[in-house]
Amino acid sequence: MSTTTKSSQERPSVSEAARAYIKKGCAPIPIPPREKAPRTKNWPELRLSESEITASFREEDNIGLLLGAPSGNLIDVEGDVPEARAAFPVFLPPTESVHGRQGSPGSHCWYRTDEAPDSERFTDPDGTCLVELRSTGEQTLVPPSVHPSGELLRWEKWGIPAKVNKDDLCQAVAKVAACALLARHWP
Repeated sequence: MSTTTKSSQERPSVSEAARAYIKKGCAPIPIPPREKAPRTKNWPELRLSESEITASFREEDNIGLLLGAPSGNLIDVEGDVPEARAAFPVFLPPTESVHGRQGSPGSHCWYRTDEAPDSERFTDPDGTCLVELRSTGEQTLVPPSVHPSGELLRWEKWGIPAKVNKDDLCQAVAKVAACALLARHWP
C-alpha cells in the first residue's frame, strides 16, 4: 500500500492489506463485506499471524483493526460530524496516519499513546455523536474496506501514527468535541 490515494474504482488486495497492518504492529480482524461489525463473537481476543491471513480473510471482506493494547496502544480519533473534522487540525496533534471516505474525508486520525486511554464518545444533546476516542475493547473499519454506504475507505496519509501522551490526546479530543458542539448550535 502506498501513501497515495487509490481511485474509488480500485480496491487493493484485502489479504495484502491485512499483512501490511500486521507488519505495522496492528491486529487486523475480518469483517463481513460492507459491514462494520466483526464476524465472530471472540473478535477482541483474535490475534492473527501473517500465515493465518489467507484462511481468515476473503477478498470481498472488510478489515477491522483492534484498538488500544492489542495493537500497541493504537488509538483512533473519529470525527463523526463535519464540525468535529473541521476542528481536528486546530486541536489534535498532527499525525501522518489519516483515513476517510468520499462522504467523510479525514474522519479518522491515528495515534499511538504511552498507555491506552479509556474510550470516550462525545455527543450532542440531540444524541448525535460528535467525536470518539476509540481504544482497547473496540475496533475500527480501515482501508481497503467498503463502508456500508458503498464508499471505499482510503488512506489520505498512510504514514506512522503520531506518538502522543494519553492525557494530552484526551484533552485535545475534548476540545474538538466542545468546538463541534458550539459550531453546531451557534446562532
